[in-house]
Amino acid sequence: MKNLIKQMMRFVFVGGTATLLDMGILYLLNYHFGINHHIAATIAFVIATFYNYHLSMKFVFKSKFEAGDRHKEFLAFFILSIVGLLITLLGLAIFVDWLKWDVMVSKILVGVIVMIFNFVTRKIYFEGEADLQ
Repeated sequence: MKNLIKQMMRFVFVGGTATLLDMGILYLLNYHFGINHHIAATIAFVIATFYNYHLSMKFVFKSKFEAGDRHKEFLAFFILSIVGLLITLLGLAIFVDWLKWDVMVSKILVGVIVMIFNFVTRKIYFEGEADLQ
């Protein structure tokens, strides 16, 4: 349990800084450059995902992949992240497009769901552990 708490703390730090990067880019592109929130969110996602992958695999998760198979690891990380992006875009469509909420408020709300999804799926896939206790 103690190791899981440490891992979750590292995940929150890495994910938190990746989220700040993601949201900063989204804010800049959408609010300052007028880029559509779906396009801006996608661009921000791609940049933040590369950042998140590097730090997550270095500080948070123990990879089950050999050094020569890191491309498989990155592909799996990116595919799981794509699902997170789809959840984000769906949430933005619901909150921003349909309910007319603010983009950044909507992104924060959806981000909580995506964060939980990311931790659970990455823990299971990269470490092969479904036990979260």
